[in-house]
Order: sequence, then structure tokens, then C-alpha cells
Amino acid sequence: MKKIFYFSLLVASALTFSSCTHEEDDIFDKSAAEILNEVSELYSERLASSEGGWAIEYYPTIIEDFDPTVDNQYQVQGYLLLADFNKDGSVNMGMKNIVSGNRFISDRSAWDVITDLGPVLSFSTYNNCIHPFAQPEESGVLDTDKGKGLEGDYEFMMLDVPENPEYIMLKGKKRGTYVRMSRLDADTDFASYYSNLDALNGKYFNPSAPNNLVMTLGETAMNVKDAGTGLITTWPVGGDEVADAVIRPFLTFVHNGEFRLRFRDAIELEDGSTAQEFAYNEEDDVFHGLENNDFTIAGPDANAFVYSYITDKHKIQWDRQSESAGQMKDVYENVYQGFRKLNYTLSNVQILNDVNNGLVCRVSYRTNRGTSATLNYKFSMELSDGAVTFKYIEPVGTSGNVLNTIPSLLDMLNALSSSFTASKSETGFDLTKTKLTSSANPNDWFVVTLIN
Repeated sequence: MKKIFYFSLLVASALTFSSCTHEEDDIFDKSAAEILNEVSELYSERLASSEGGWAIEYYPTIIEDFDPTVDNQYQVQGYLLLADFNKDGSVNMGMKNIVSGNRFISDRSAWDVITDLGPVLSFSTYNNCIHPFAQPEESGVLDTDKGKGLEGDYEFMMLDVPENPEYIMLKGKKRGTYVRMSRLDADTDFASYYSNLDALNGKYFNPSAPNNLVMTLGETAMNVKDAGTGLITTWPVGGDEVADAVIRPFLTFVHNGEFRLRFRDAIELEDGSTAQEFAYNEEDDVFHGLENNDFTIAGPDANAFVYSYITDKHKIQWDRQSESAGQMKDVYENVYQGFRKLNYTLSNVQILNDVNNGLVCRVSYRTNRGTSATLNYKFSMELSDGAVTFKYIEPVGTSGNVLNTIPSLLDMLNALSSSFTASKSETGFDLTKTKLTSSANPNDWFVVTLIN
């Protein structure tokens, strides 16, 4: 059986070689070794053909039924490596991840396409950017089972290496993990590439962002959580976050100027379609599927999110540094100046669910003695017709006494007692800053900060 497979692979490789070079020689006029050597030379040329090098979507190994509470997540998550293969047999590599101490490192070593039942890409001398993944010795937090390391590969079977390749598909020789390489732009500077990628990840997949995302695949909608960790968790909208959760390794990278996200494994839908790779579209602030443009990853509905965020006993905060316009800008400034006349300083205004008083608008200030104090005013809140509506009810305790001393404070409470449409301040992927626009007058708006 092994000999049959070996011969079939040689024939397939030879046919690929023949179709690319337009030669008409009978493949049976050549020995198996000659065929493999020709294919290896051809694949070597194609690897070295990229003037900017390649982005390698590297996954060390696969753990079936991965459990993050038991298994080592660093074995299954992805690592983006960069490699520039030179015709002299040297390769320049770079990476920035937890293995490199989250700092950019680069190294130069040797590479070759060897023959072993087919062409195999081998990083034949030690390189600090790939061999640490294959070291068996314990490597600190990266290894929960002593002596196993990350169980990665440094030799890869070359499965698909087309002419003028945009992508090359590899498979780990030992672990069997699929690895894709994508062509980088000419003259790509590796350090600058990672700096740019860090900025994009920080903007769209900030692990400290309060909101989850939504992935829509036709009739299927999934919540997306932990996009800033390297292991996305998804579960059906309306499902159970624990019982229905699926952990999906993924990588982000830049290709042809696009910011992209690609899951290690394609998501298979009931109709037979798949979703695996998405590209960010700045115009609509959404990732669209490459397999189907209607497949999307986007931020949540801002109105529903703000409503649920406050309901879940979090806070939204408004202060003097917050962007604002129209009436909302004027009322805050008037309240600030009202406190200043008393030699006090207005710190911020928050809307939150107080454990004792329910939903309140809390006004925080500092006295002339430097101590902090608060005033609380009871509100109600509802979500309807694509907007969040707040309604002022009454002061809590003695907070009403201040309304006579600072009349502008009542003006602010009345201005907040209104319907607002919530929207992104910068991007729907991070609603830490959220714009609230008056439903009655779009010129009246203010930006709040969402606080845990």
C-alpha cells in the first residue's frame, strides 16, 4: 500500500510539474528520484519567488476535545510567523508572540525542499522563530505536561504549491496540522508588519473591550467572545454560553492591504456551505466572509448592548473630557460651572444600577476640602424602537436639596430624561466609547465611557 501511495504521489507531482513547464516528455522516461528532484527544485523556486516573503499561519498541534481548564491553550492556538526564503538557501524569519516574550525577534537560518515520499519544506538549521515550537523540553507557561513543549513541526509536506502562488498549503510532517502560507507585499519590513498588526488587533479585538461580537452565517447567528485571546469562543444566539460553546483557534493578519481573520478550521453549515476567512471592510465596519460576502462578523447592536450593560450592574460615564455637542454639551458645562461657584469640582456623571436604589444618575464631585461626594437621582430605563430611553423620577435622599443651589443640575437631569440612539464612537468592535444621540434632535449628543 505504501509503495502504491508513493508512486501515485510521484505521478501527481510530475503531472503538476509537466503542466506548469509545458514539457511533453513521458514521465516514465524518468526515475522516481529524478521526478522528485525536479519537483523539489520547482517548489523551491516558487517559495523564493515572493519578494516580500510569506506570512505563515502556524498551528503547533491539535488536541481533540480541547478543554482550556485542563489542556495547554498554547498548543492549539495559532502563531503568525513571517519568512523570506532566499535563493542561496537561507531564510529570514520574524515573529512576535508569547513564545518570543511578546516582543519582535528575527533570525536567519537554512532551508531546503527535501524529498521524502514527496517534497517537504525543511527548516534545516535551528531558527529561533520556528524550532522552539518543536522542542520537547519544558518551556515555562507554554508547557503544562513536562517534557512535551508545544509539539509543533519544523518540516512540512508541501500539498499545494501552484504557479505564481498567492497561497501555499503545507501539512506538518509529524503532527499533521495544516499550515497555510500567504504571499506578502514586496519589500515588507517584518517589524513594521507586526506593529501595524498590533494596532489593528488593539482597535478591533481589544481584550478589554466590554462587548461581545456577532457572527452571522446565513440563518445562523453566533455570539463571539474572547476575540482578543487567540481562541475565539462561539455559541448560538439565544443558546447557553457554557453548554453550547465551541472554542475556535484563529489568526489575524494583513493580506493585500486587508485586515483579515481566518479560523484554523472551516465552520460547516447545515446547507453544506463553509465559512473560514473574513476581511474587514472599513466602510461598513464589518468583517465579510471570503467564501460568502453575506457572512459577517460585526459588533453587537449598540442600543441593546448599552441597555443590557447597565442592567447587568455596569456603568456608563460622562465627564468634561467626553465629546459632546448641542444641548448635551451646554448642560454639562453649566453644571460644571455651577459647582465651581461653590468652590467644588464636578468629577463625572454616571448612570448605573445601584444595589440600594435601583437605576440612578450619580453625580460625583470633590469638595473644597478635597474629599469626594456623590448625589443620586432615581431614573427608569427602557429599550424600544431602536433607542434607549431614560426617565428622571426623583432625587434620592437629600440630593434634592442641591437642585435649588445649582439650578443647572435639574436642567441636566431633564436633558438626560429622554430617548437616545446608541452608536459606535469609533468602531462597533469596541463600544468602550459609545455615542448617545438624542432621538428628538440629532445635533444633541454625547459620548459615554462604559465601565465595569
